[in-house]
Amino acid sequence: MEWNEIANVRDLFRYQISSLPINNVPKIEDFACDNQVHKITAFNQTESCVKELKLSQWKFLDFVKTEELLQLTNPQQIYKFIGSNLQPFLKGRTKELFIKLMVDVTKFCQKQEYITQKATTVLSQFYQTHIYFICNADSTAEKIYIYFKDLVLQHSLPFPPNYEKVFNLKESRDILQCFVKIYLRNLPLIKYLDLPIWALYLNYTIPTPLIVKKEKHQKKSKKKKGKK
Repeated sequence: MEWNEIANVRDLFRYQISSLPINNVPKIEDFACDNQVHKITAFNQTESCVKELKLSQWKFLDFVKTEELLQLTNPQQIYKFIGSNLQPFLKGRTKELFIKLMVDVTKFCQKQEYITQKATTVLSQFYQTHIYFICNADSTAEKIYIYFKDLVLQHSLPFPPNYEKVFNLKESRDILQCFVKIYLRNLPLIKYLDLPIWALYLNYTIPTPLIVKKEKHQKKSKKKKGKK
């Protein structure tokens, strides 16, 4: 890989959804959990499921299962196959929504005609990003985009052991566009369905205010003026 191509890859992954300077973009180190416990629970830092980025080629499916998945063409068969290989902590609406998401990602990999290594890497990147999102109460679209972008970047540069070149420049751009289209745009809906909604109820009865009536003063009788 030439240095010009490496520079183009780095430019591609610069922050694209904000006009903030690049030095203001948060890094993954900023999300590390704080061990200090505050007496007020709301001030405590939430723990992150993934504290640092790592190569994630086989986090979701292994080589054999990925090959079986890519050979399926019926959406219902893909749905059942993904559902049977999920981790047990995904349940209810979270599980159903995630399966539908991974079905769309599988169709994307089939359309791009990715080999098994590339397809399982894309699936693992979406999987890790979704787990990161649902395990962090303070996750925003900005943080999610940066997290996924860094995952793709780790699989686009030939700098082992922390980086491995799996995708070229065009493939990396296509993956980012797919992520923005099917995940980031639907983030408010995903957040509403997957994250708990908190409400504060105060069991307090407001007493009826006392109405103070003003005392009526007797009107002074006016003296009639006599005729002169």
